[in-house]
Amino acid sequence: MLPGTVLLANGGEAQVRKILILKLFLLLDFLENEPNQPGSSALRTISRFNGAELTKYGSSFFWYFARLCYKSVEETSALPPNLRGLLLVHLFDSFFPALRDGDSVSLEDADLREIDIQLPCLEVGLPRSAEPRLLARTSSSEILAHGRAGELRIDLSAPGDYTLRRIQIAPSAQVLFSIHSLLADPVAEQKIARLSDADGGEFAKQLKLGLELIESADPTVARQIHREIRWYFPIQTPNKAKVHNSFTVSILDGAIFLSESYSHVSLAEALVHEFRHTELWRAMTIEPHLRGPDEPRLYSPWRPDPRPLLGLYHGIYVFTGLLEFFFEAGKRSTLQPHHAQFRRRKEFIYFQLRTALSQVPRGSLTPRGQQFIESIRQIVDYYGELLNLRPKPVEENQRQHLQDWLVRNPEFEQYVMPAPGLWAGSQLA
Repeated sequence: MLPGTVLLANGGEAQVRKILILKLFLLLDFLENEPNQPGSSALRTISRFNGAELTKYGSSFFWYFARLCYKSVEETSALPPNLRGLLLVHLFDSFFPALRDGDSVSLEDADLREIDIQLPCLEVGLPRSAEPRLLARTSSSEILAHGRAGELRIDLSAPGDYTLRRIQIAPSAQVLFSIHSLLADPVAEQKIARLSDADGGEFAKQLKLGLELIESADPTVARQIHREIRWYFPIQTPNKAKVHNSFTVSILDGAIFLSESYSHVSLAEALVHEFRHTELWRAMTIEPHLRGPDEPRLYSPWRPDPRPLLGLYHGIYVFTGLLEFFFEAGKRSTLQPHHAQFRRRKEFIYFQLRTALSQVPRGSLTPRGQQFIESIRQIVDYYGELLNLRPKPVEENQRQHLQDWLVRNPEFEQYVMPAPGLWAGSQLA
């Protein structure tokens, strides 16, 4: 079992929550005492909540903006109005069921004219033309958006034209098609796919099939994904048959950005891969795993470019998770048509991991990072024995990958460490 899984299951998850809640209380205290700010009664309401209530209602996007706001206050003792405004938008959205009738958030000082406001928990979207300056709860089934153009009342049971574009793929999980007002990340915004309704439906269909395959292969991982991941976003995919460029955002828990796929099997791999990234990010919230500085100079068998230790460390972790997953999948008779593919992936990933582990400079890891790497090394050695591959050299394509990398990056050759089956002394074997 991966060390992050073990850590989070044995008190680590509670530690992550405590850290986030402490930062939130400090942020709420700052917001309550901010001079010359328009009042937001919803803010005062949730400031009286305990940690359990904050955890129960706070959405992924609320915690994302809470983290960004806390960082801004910590570093500059100030909070940009737009960042504050988006925090309040998601406070209103995620805590709506626990707010009182009449509670509101003021967006008066934020300039959100160029942003479509999405309220994903309420499943409502406000176009930028609404220019909301205030959001209020009038009842448990109605919100009021007061903007420069006047008042807009939305019946949450029948929002009509204000229904958020989304597709439900599980009781607690949805596909969303825009990150407007959900993320302050221009790079991620550029990557979001603009899918038609038909293409969006096909993406959701493949995603469901991928999740069903994970359920068949490893029910434990499937339960973890269903518990932790609530939001999926499609990203641009020029060629569905090529390697996925799916990703996660380190401070956005519960969301995965996925490439479209020609195969639900490859999509299942991408899902497990990205879920393990989110797991490791949460584990690294508790304490540092790496010592700085972290420069892009290391060889990674997964990339053509020099990588910082953080990138290599994440790669090792998530591919070890995939090695575990494919071993479990190979045990399921119902997945027998895919067993040959699972076997190929196990062997290929094993050799990549064996090489990658040799590239980690142990002195750049904290005690926790060293403990994680040692645990992973034991897992990889165990599966290498099961595959009867530990004494064998890597395949030629992986040796060629290193040779090509050295041609492109000769200035970093000194950082490439000997790896079993790849090097003989200081020369390529």
